Amino acid sequence: MPSEWELKQDRLSILARPKVNHQVLLSRPSVYWVDKIPKEQPRYTIPVMTSRQEELSEFKMVHPSYKYNRFFPETSITPTALDVVASPRLNNLSRPRPVTDISELNNLNWFMSHIKNAILFLQQKN
Repeated sequence: MPSEWELKQDRLSILARPKVNHQVLLSRPSVYWVDKIPKEQPRYTIPVMTSRQEELSEFKMVHPSYKYNRFFPETSITPTALDVVASPRLNNLSRPRPVTDISELNNLNWFMSHIKNAILFLQQKN
């Protein structure tokens, strides 16, 4: 009886095998027909599209009754929505954060320090 480790090792070796490309097949001459020499064959078989695949690969046609310049109704904006004033917090959030150097975007320590600062800032607010 194989141990659990051997079973895992065997499964890992099975999973580690490279995938088989089914689009390309090696042409192998038959070993049973040895009375005559087989003719030279190409090394690989090239897949050919079927008529159905060609039909599916065509562009989708536009319906003849489709109107390109369709009318879209205007949606009215309520007067209260036009008079809304953004809060200072929303204005602060809408500003882009300045980045002084691209390398600091890739620096994990820089990122973590900014996260800590943001958490401290939020804790002070509450």
